[in-house]
Amino acid sequence: MQRMGLKVKGFEAGGQVWSRLMSDVIANSRMEPEASSRRFWRGIAISAAGMAVAGFVFGSPRFGAGIVLGGALALLNFRWLEASVRGIMAVGSRRVPPGTAMKIALRWIVIAGAGYAGYRTGYFPADGILIGLLAPAPAVMFESICLAVVGGRGAGFGGQGSGVGGEDQH
Repeated sequence: MQRMGLKVKGFEAGGQVWSRLMSDVIANSRMEPEASSRRFWRGIAISAAGMAVAGFVFGSPRFGAGIVLGGALALLNFRWLEASVRGIMAVGSRRVPPGTAMKIALRWIVIAGAGYAGYRTGYFPADGILIGLLAPAPAVMFESICLAVVGGRGAGFGGQGSGVGGEDQH
């Protein structure tokens, strides 16, 4: 590549080498746990919102409200799980910190208790709450596709520079 009097070996082919190097940096930043966690959080929120809209349109206001409650509990569950995992990883030992299993069990008890309390009020149907709690399922599918397709470019999944399915790089 020759611009402003600079000639750098390896950048002659229209910036393809630079593009390949930068695609690795971009792909790796997409695969970082924090970026994945943010996408997953958004995916849960979007799928819960979509499910709730469908519940209100095709069901009833009560059914839609149940999905909203279930989706909110799914978001709470994810944040709590994420905080637990970060706490475990921050310790940096092979042993799980004391009380971790209790916190994980307590998380499920609180989520189930909140869902049951919502159901017992009569304002939220059980099937709506359960459907809302399933909001992470589409988020998992979206994140899997994102990591396999978008995150894989240049990172060894058949994207540019991986040597799989493309033209010979020699």
